[in-house]
Amino acid sequence: MWVSNCSWVRARLPLLAGGELLGLDRRLVERHLIGCPACRSRWESLRGSLDALHAAAAVDPARPEAPSLWPELARQLRESRRAGASQGRIAHRALVWVG
Repeated sequence: MWVSNCSWVRARLPLLAGGELLGLDRRLVERHLIGCPACRSRWESLRGSLDALHAAAAVDPARPEAPSLWPELARQLRESRRAGASQGRIAHRALVWVG
């Protein structure tokens, strides 16, 4: 039995990634991945996401007493907005001057 239905295969990719897809279904999905670049790309993307999650889980979280990142981020956002507004005014003046 050959499975060519991509939606059937894609619904089972998370099970395959988690090692929970067994037997005939596993063989059918793996066979489909060999011949379908679109599903294989989906599979590779899913594996990459899971690898990133596993890597992130291995990193110790920030200490509770660590300083917050939000004040610095807010400052940078304000500065970039000001810079953008200034550039917009300069461009407007240049257009008015050139006419």
